[in-house]
Amino acid sequence: MASALGHVAVGAAVGFGSSSRGERRIPIWLCAVAACLPDIDYAIEPYVQAGSLWTHRGLTHSLVVHVVAVLACVTLLHLSPRGGKSSAWPRIAIGCMIALWSHAFLDAMTDGEPGVALASPFDPTRRFFAWRPIPVSPDSIGPFLGEWGLRVLKVELWFALAAWAVALIAARVQEHRARLAHRHLEAE
Repeated sequence: MASALGHVAVGAAVGFGSSSRGERRIPIWLCAVAACLPDIDYAIEPYVQAGSLWTHRGLTHSLVVHVVAVLACVTLLHLSPRGGKSSAWPRIAIGCMIALWSHAFLDAMTDGEPGVALASPFDPTRRFFAWRPIPVSPDSIGPFLGEWGLRVLKVELWFALAAWAVALIAARVQEHRARLAHRHLEAE
């Protein structure tokens, strides 16, 4: 897997880029958490049969399951008495979906087994991308704090910087569009 730090950094960047000024704190946190959620399978892996869709990089890493999960959360939000009233929620929901997908994509770019079941449950095949520049992250803290973890973080830093660059550009574009819309309304 890519490291938890790499997932958090990319997820937070997605949250920043999918929100607007004044409302960034919650989307950054939500997307950072969403980017780590697929690794919840580590908690149940000791209790499931090896090779099943419930093992690491199985069902919880599926792009299909991510879409269903975000749609379920959005539906529950809209049904709640206080939720769903903000115009920001669609952007935040899309940001959370992209953050979830970033997890699967980063894991598919590692050099560690097993592959990622991107289309499960419809296709349980575990795949990697052809380009796999990220060394698999150690599972325990000891090796992570050593040379192996440092090697992982050096590579992930480039992905995090790229994600933050895109997020900053997206934020600037959103702010520019908001200023133009405000000027247009003032002119009328």
